[in-house]
Parts: sequence; structure tokens; C-alpha cells
Amino acid sequence: MNRWELEHKIIMKALKDPEFKKKLLSQPKEALKDFLQSEGNEDLNIPDKMNVKVYEEKQDEWMISLPHLTKDAQQLSTAELEKLFAAGASGSVCGGGGMTWCSMNC
Repeated sequence: MNRWELEHKIIMKALKDPEFKKKLLSQPKEALKDFLQSEGNEDLNIPDKMNVKVYEEKQDEWMISLPHLTKDAQQLSTAELEKLFAAGASGSVCGGGGMTWCSMNC
């Protein structure tokens, strides 16, 4: 599962489960840890030093989250970046796709 698929599952759960949504907004890291465990994704760990932010858009807002690029990723061509994101790259590009928490580990 890549980042975009995981975020979709989290959003869908929050839209259908008011208690999960409440915890996701007030205690995002704990809510995500619980969610990952309930989905059988215990191998995905959120590092203690990672800051997790969840924001609920207002009716008149459109939020766009820009991923962090490592110094190595900043050297990639547009075509290389597009290939990584098409493959479901994580929130921080480390030179590979998949679900990793690169912003803290690269």
C-alpha cells in the first residue's frame, strides 16, 4: 500500500467514524498508530520524532500538502520525480516509492 492509498483509507474511516475523526484531529499520532494496528500494518511505525498534523478543511478552503524533498531528490529531473510519485512515493522522496517515513529517516 502506498501513501496515497493509506491516506484514502484514513480519510474514509474519519468520514464514517466520528470517534476516530475526533481522535485523529486531537491526537493524530495516536489515532494513526491505532489505525495502522487495526489494519494489520504493525510493520509501519511512525517515528517518535515525526510530527503528525491533521487539519479539517473548511467549506471555503482547499489544502494542498507539498512533500518534503531530500537534497538528493531535489537533483532529480521532472520526469524522475513524476515516475516516483506515479509509483506512490512517500511524503518525502528518498529515491524510491512505497510506504516509508523518509522525511525523518533519509
